[in-house]
Amino acid sequence: MIAWTAKDIINEDVILSASKNSKSFADKIKDEFLNNKYGFVICDFKDYINPLKQFQKTIDHMGQKMPQNINKDLMAIVENTGLKMSEGGRYHKSNDGGSLHTDCPQWINVPDYIALYCINSCPDGGNTKLISALSIRDVYRKSNPDLFEELRSNYHFDKRGEYTEKENRTTYAPIFSSNNQGVKFRFLDKYIESGHKIANSPLKKKQKKAINQLKIYLLLLMLQRHHNH
Repeated sequence: MIAWTAKDIINEDVILSASKNSKSFADKIKDEFLNNKYGFVICDFKDYINPLKQFQKTIDHMGQKMPQNINKDLMAIVENTGLKMSEGGRYHKSNDGGSLHTDCPQWINVPDYIALYCINSCPDGGNTKLISALSIRDVYRKSNPDLFEELRSNYHFDKRGEYTEKENRTTYAPIFSSNNQGVKFRFLDKYIESGHKIANSPLKKKQKKAINQLKIYLLLLMLQRHHNH
């Protein structure tokens, strides 16, 4: 995966028409877009009689599916059910807005890939914002190297009620980390805030400062790629 900013990408670079061979198409997505380029791609399935079925066939070849929740559902519907984030809800069940974040930061093992399928385009809103974690890391580390190191320490991420009786109610993990597979980034500020309350472990002053600075960098329009559904 490479670091990128908004000016580095044009539509032709990231929009891909689906092919009939779902396995070769999945391999192309992973090899040419997700693993070795921008880390995201917009796939067009509209030429198929049943585009959702073709999408699902492609996803079947992306790797082992991970459960979406404690009920072990492999797919989840994104819809507003009236839940609020302040009441323990999750974004895909709420119309609450929020800061840019990674999906599933509260899981010990986060997925390598996330797939979204648009069933109905909304007449208003629905703007997806994407940003490169590598670019955020580079900007942050260059501007505030000492504060960046604070993000490599562990934080409590609220599991939002998705845990068994024997499990901890939070996942304790760093925001930025790295291993032989590359840079790892997990972040959702509301999950961290409620996670530290659950753990009865108030965020330290420097931790709060590090998170607030990260949120400022996430707002930089020069780093954001916008896509309207």
